[in-house]
Amino acid sequence: RRVLFRSVLPLPNITSISRTGNNVTVHFTGPTSDPPSAFVLMSGAVVAGITNNAGATITGSGGSYQATLSTSASAQFYRVKRP
Repeated sequence: RRVLFRSVLPLPNITSISRTGNNVTVHFTGPTSDPPSAFVLMSGAVVAGITNNAGATITGSGGSYQATLSTSASAQFYRVKRP
């Protein structure tokens, strides 16, 4: 009999979003062991359509991260996922 254990990592959690001019910064939390490259910021014009890689630069460490991008879109919805 085999018993398999699978660890479940917590989902990234967006904590704040700010916009200055055409620059958007999305702050989020994730597992402390994950590098910034473990995440992708997704965007879409409607909540049900958050399917585009926003092309953000993601930095941070220790569970606290930020995604920064330049956009001219008037309204966007965002989510953070692992690729």
